[in-house]
Amino acid sequence: MLIVEPQCTGFIHSSFNAAFLAVISKIFPTENLFFMAEEKHIGHVKSLLLNSGSNLENIEFKNADIKVLDLPDSDFSRMPFEKKFYETVFEFMKGKNIDKIIFSSSTAPGIHLTKKLLKKYPNIKCYGILHGIAHTLQFEALKLKTFINNKFPQVFLFGNTDRYKFIVLGESIKQEVLKRFPHMKKYLYSVDHPYFFESDKQFIPFQYEKIRFGVFGSLDKSKGYKVIKKIIDKLKCTEFANKFEIVVIGSMSIEQRYNQYIRPASQNGFISREEFDILSETIDYSLLLYDSKAYKFKASGSFFDTLSYLKPTLALKSSFIQYYFNKLGNIGYLCNNYKELEQTMLEILKYPDIEKYNIQRQSLLEGRELLNLEKIGNDLYSILCES
Repeated sequence: MLIVEPQCTGFIHSSFNAAFLAVISKIFPTENLFFMAEEKHIGHVKSLLLNSGSNLENIEFKNADIKVLDLPDSDFSRMPFEKKFYETVFEFMKGKNIDKIIFSSSTAPGIHLTKKLLKKYPNIKCYGILHGIAHTLQFEALKLKTFINNKFPQVFLFGNTDRYKFIVLGESIKQEVLKRFPHMKKYLYSVDHPYFFESDKQFIPFQYEKIRFGVFGSLDKSKGYKVIKKIIDKLKCTEFANKFEIVVIGSMSIEQRYNQYIRPASQNGFISREEFDILSETIDYSLLLYDSKAYKFKASGSFFDTLSYLKPTLALKSSFIQYYFNKLGNIGYLCNNYKELEQTMLEILKYPDIEKYNIQRQSLLEGRELLNLEKIGNDLYSILCES
């Protein structure tokens, strides 16, 4: 079997690919596996696999010439850069007599080229993981100038074959896609997002002078920046103005008047993995601030960071977040709107409840067992071995 990362370089998506490879290696322990990706990306994936104690004996790593493109994965302008790569991948499979391939991420040109190449290679079965690219299926997004070259809906929805199946990272995402495009039922599957969770470390909530609400990843206009400003403007007028802090575990450029309330890890770029871990350990709660449309067709990495660091969350309701609250139980506060989220924060500041907090933390810990790699492996095995 061949697993290919066709677009991500360096550290990008390495945590997903490492966990995904660990799952594949476990469910096919006697099969020779190949992982093809950009050289530095392979280095990061290998390191994460070794740190997790995963077995690498049946995985052979193959360097690939991946071009770094400043183009969305749904943009067909990528075609000239990807055509040769996909042709090389299928020739490699022919030379090694490999009949099954998984693309661990997908691009619109890549899907188009794969469907075309499968006609030339009739014995190959293909699977494509859909990450953020599926977000462009939203009807609203199709009208935006940003997506003028968005060809993903066309290449995804038409010209399908039983030898090319797609996998989304969450059952709720699959159901949202099928609501709009029921004809994709025979081509679409779902598994939970594989993730190497952090070990369970002792944590005392509310140990600092201020209660710390954390945002995983960079905070910008698309990820809750305006919401945070509105919440701060409300809370700073209360008696609890000096009792809270927003910790951004990523990059953010902030206005001076919010300096007292927001502490970003960086104002001008990426942070190291070590900095990410240290800050993540110190927060009391996580905030998930995307609106309800944002997680309809893509998984939330921030949500899995919340699980990993066992931080009860305050989340705006979406089908994706609702699904996991139903599945995992009392893991925090599910809010219908920004006003409700603001009120919940205020209640926490008024009455910080350690007992309730520890119950939510325990639910997160137990919930992780429902999303462990063995469970995901069983689901993935059923998909890959379906006749």
